[in-house]
Amino acid sequence: MGASHSILGVTDDAGRSEIRAAYRKKVLECHPDAGGNDDLFKEVVQAYEVLTKPAPETRKEEAARLHAEMQRASEWCAGPSSFGTARFGNMEMERHGASVKIVGRMKAGRFQFDGRITIYGDVSSPPWGGGHTTVVEGDTVDVRGDVLNGAEVRGRDVSAYDVFGLRRTERDKVRVGVSKDASLHTRITAAGSVTLRHCHGPARIRGRTVDVWDMRDGCVLEARNLTVRGHTVTHDCTITVSESLTFASSHMLGLSDDCVISWDGGSVKLGRLKTYKINRLPGFGGVPGTMVGNGFVMTVEMLEHAAAARGWNPFHRQNFVS
Repeated sequence: MGASHSILGVTDDAGRSEIRAAYRKKVLECHPDAGGNDDLFKEVVQAYEVLTKPAPETRKEEAARLHAEMQRASEWCAGPSSFGTARFGNMEMERHGASVKIVGRMKAGRFQFDGRITIYGDVSSPPWGGGHTTVVEGDTVDVRGDVLNGAEVRGRDVSAYDVFGLRRTERDKVRVGVSKDASLHTRITAAGSVTLRHCHGPARIRGRTVDVWDMRDGCVLEARNLTVRGHTVTHDCTITVSESLTFASSHMLGLSDDCVISWDGGSVKLGRLKTYKINRLPGFGGVPGTMVGNGFVMTVEMLEHAAAARGWNPFHRQNFVS
């Protein structure tokens, strides 16, 4: 018999109700206000807490619980009622017709809704990975928080504060002393527009029109039209455009020369574009400045003209990995 069981006078296989009944009896006997022993009273309370404290969740149990909560949330939103509120775990949800408001952090599972989704909190996958990817999918998805740790957000239009991937390695189960990359790549995919503040890789962003402030640490971005409003793009980022690319800032020191800009049929390092004069482009004679910065819109035709005029050897095109 364990020490806590012995203090309460119950067997090791006693159920919760039996433990509670024994605890109440012991408390009445040894409570200091009833003339009992203060030290014994403290031992009884401690023993009860030990025996009734729930065992900590394993990662698998936590993921299963979160997945179940998200499943119930999706089913509730898809139900016949168009209005109402409900709570699922740490999330509070409110539905108004074709829109859903979620307050709280979404940690695991899949949530899908055909209308507008507004999330007041972060969207995150479990940091240990294991295939437990959080997916949020809707028509318009507005995340008033960050998307991180390999989570995925899909929609016609998507907006979020910051995007963070998670770099991690894990030991190879076969080869001793060898580690392999197990990074969690956060993904944002939209048929229309994507609006972000900062993108910290590893992350993959795809949209028809993408507006982002900064790109860091291995972001892979594919868009028809891309606007970078800040002044930081690190060397390990990759940009693929099919129509136009704009760097809005006049400050270019933080734009790495080694970032690769790709389009259908060619690619070039950003450093070469930073020194190419606008007035060398057809129809832009007398226009000051270079192609990069100050809000100048570089079309794919301009990129092709500059590459052909300077004889730049194309780099291997970095395709977006879905």
